[in-house]
Amino acid sequence: PKADPVATSLAPAKQPPALDALFAPPSPESIPGGHRGAQIRLGFKIIVNTQEYGQPYVGNKLNCTNCHLDGGLNPNAASFVGISRLYPEYRARADRQVSLADRLNECFERSVNGSALPPDSSKLAAVVAYIEWLSQNVPEGSAVPWRGIPRIAPSRQPDALNGKAVFAKKCFFCHGADGQGTPAGPPLWGPGSYNIAAGMARV
Repeated sequence: PKADPVATSLAPAKQPPALDALFAPPSPESIPGGHRGAQIRLGFKIIVNTQEYGQPYVGNKLNCTNCHLDGGLNPNAASFVGISRLYPEYRARADRQVSLADRLNECFERSVNGSALPPDSSKLAAVVAYIEWLSQNVPEGSAVPWRGIPRIAPSRQPDALNGKAVFAKKCFFCHGADGQGTPAGPPLWGPGSYNIAAGMARV
């Protein structure tokens, strides 16, 4: 039988197999000079000190590096290395192809509970430049296995009362007895933290 042209046109395109990718962030010494280098450095400042450099688009007490540890350089905590190679990408939540800038604005709206940066914002361009610089050693088409935050597979039914006891014994040192943060750790819930639409709310 002949192939249905409509079904064929709707079928997802076959993707080439992803290449093995190495976690290879560039050295800070490789940041170029001039305008591009200034963009990258500003992007880094926005990531690690969002409260100061991300204003007026921040609505809580978090910095990007509270989730993307070490300025996005930690491979076990939502690293930015290689991420620019994955965009544009289809996002089921938005039901469309999104750019890296679109995805960053989702974080500003949800993870820092603020507002989207304008498309022509120099701050948005700076964060994109920083992530592109971090991704330069990851080839196009590579797998980025360190992307995101690893899922936790519980070995038993979660117990909220036990969790409360563990929090009171261990976590309050950094996050405060009320979970609203201290100088050592960010707030975990409430108006100073991410909102319910953020990815971290689903970890």
